[in-house]
Amino acid sequence: MTVNEWRDAPRKITRHLKANYPNVPLDSHGLHIWPLLAKGKPGSQEVHWAMNAEQASSWRKVRGLES
Repeated sequence: MTVNEWRDAPRKITRHLKANYPNVPLDSHGLHIWPLLAKGKPGSQEVHWAMNAEQASSWRKVRGLES
């Protein structure tokens, strides 16, 4: 993906989640929970995406892939 596509993704994620995953959990503000954590390296333009074991388990359930 291009950098601009990545930058655009957070603006579109809620619409995507509503359309494709009706069981997505909501946060305390009533917003759909973003499944990934973005981590940047200081002084770098690199972004690394991560998901911890609890998030992975939750998203497998949302997607109907419980393990």
